[in-house]
Formats: sequence, C-alpha cells, structure tokens
Amino acid sequence: MKKRYKNKKWLYENYTILRKSVDEMASLENISRMTILRWLKKRDIKIILNEKTKLLKNKKWLLFEYINNKKSAVTIGKELMVSNKIVYYWLKKHEIKIRDRKGRNNPFFGKRHSDEIKEKMSKYRLGKGLSNLTKEKISKANLGKLAGEKNPAKRPEVRDKISQTQKQRYKMNPNLGRQISDRMKKRLADKKNHPNHGNKGPSSFGWKDPKNRKTTIAKRIRGCDQYFSWRKTCFERDQYTCQNCGIKNVYLEVDHIVPLCFIISSNDINQENLHIKVNSCIKLWDLSNGRTLCKKCHKNTPTYGLKAKLFISK
Repeated sequence: MKKRYKNKKWLYENYTILRKSVDEMASLENISRMTILRWLKKRDIKIILNEKTKLLKNKKWLLFEYINNKKSAVTIGKELMVSNKIVYYWLKKHEIKIRDRKGRNNPFFGKRHSDEIKEKMSKYRLGKGLSNLTKEKISKANLGKLAGEKNPAKRPEVRDKISQTQKQRYKMNPNLGRQISDRMKKRLADKKNHPNHGNKGPSSFGWKDPKNRKTTIAKRIRGCDQYFSWRKTCFERDQYTCQNCGIKNVYLEVDHIVPLCFIISSNDINQENLHIKVNSCIKLWDLSNGRTLCKKCHKNTPTYGLKAKLFISK
C-alpha cells in the first residue's frame, strides 16, 4: 500500500486547494501531524500560518506565556496546534532564555512509552543505517587513528608488557594479604548504617563546604603547570627507573630530597604571596632536589609524609 502523504500532488490538493488542516490530513492517514509537516517541507509546499500561530511572532506575548505563566514549549505548542520545535525556534529568534529541561522541568518526566509506541519506534528504525553525511563525519573523526592490527596496543608483545606491569603493580600493593581489623569493620558498619549514607552533596555526612575549605600551599604547588614540567624532567633524566632499587615499568613518584614543606617554611611562602614566590623561588624547581623512586622505596625515605615534620624540627 502506497503512502499518500509522501505524494506531492495529494499533499498539494488537500493542503493548498481543499484547505484541509494538518490534523485532518494526519487523521486520514493514521499518522502524527509532525510527519505531515515534515513531508510538506520536503515537497517544498508553503506552510500556511493560522491566526494562533502568528502569536509566536509577538515577543511580548511569548515572553509572558513562557516566563510569567511558566508554560512549557509543549503546552504552548498544544494550545497553538504546532510542534514544540516551532515554539523553541521562535524563543531562540526572540532571544528568550530557554529553561533547563532536566528533571522535573522535562515534560516527559515520570512518563513512559506505551508498548504500541515502542513497537512503532522499533519498526521505524529497522533497516535504517547511517546517512552518508554521518559516515563522512565519523571517517574524519577517526582520521589518523590506528585500527585493527595496525594499533600497537593490540600487538602480542605490547600486550605482554602491559600484563607484566599490571602484575608488578598488584604485587607492589601494600594492602595485599592484609586482613581488616575488627575495629575497622565496626567503623565501616557504622558508616553503612548512617541515615545519610549514599547521599551526595550537602546531605552527605562527610560533606565539607568548598567555600570554607582551604587548599594547602603544598597542594596548590603540586597542581600548577611548573610542578608537572619539573616532575616530567626528573622522570626523563632518571629514564623512568627507581634510583634506589632500579625497578622499571611500575608506578613511580618524584621524591623531594629536601621536603617541600621545609622549602615553603624557609622561604616564607603563604597563600597571599604564592603566585609571586612560585616564579621567583629557585629552590622549588631545583632538579638536583628531585629523584625518581617507586612507591615502596619512597615510603622508606626519612622525609615521606608526616616524617617530613621531624626533618624540619631537626
């Protein structure tokens, strides 16, 4: 059976000559009014605006309905017998700020598609592949990317190296083979039974307001670009090997021989003058003060973590 709504003559006769509405034509063919409008555009048939739809051109009316009366684009569209896309088009044209459609503001919030609509959607999508335009876009996006056997990550030699590094990382884990104490089990149980457990944001029991939270000077230094470049040069100089045990292909860290907290205190670096001192202080970016170590060797150093405070006291 031929679909009449795709025929240009049938559309022209019913819409322009007989002056039938889009809804009447949709009911004759048992389809939605949007499909009729889409085929009218495809066949270059001029869409006639009703008196109601002309209201969309009035910016004051649309502003009052959308913002003051807080009507959605769907409800305005139903009142004017047009689609919500046309309403959004005029909202953008009049430069009216569109509301966020997430959560409860979404007109489809809490609703579900019926089984009939789901079947229709699946039938409509059957056998439909990607258009040539989308295929071209995908090919342009993947240009220069290696695929299949050309990708070095898929070679057996590289895959063996990756597996070896992962096995070494697993063995280097300090918590490997350790059992959780009864005290820790009790703490974890209390955490799970907490009424605010699983909540995110301000309702969480471990919430700290970011406005009142102060980041430490050391954290700020470790987060700047100069620190990353200093760290990278240390790695490259030591050829990505631990300077204590000579291990490779494991998680590595750069150890400060003279601890960072000592450099901060000796040079009077604080939150106010940090942006100036970061550039001027030479000791911060001294390459001789950094050395590449693995996690295990780094923990055994006398200046690791809280041990650095003892170094300062000496």
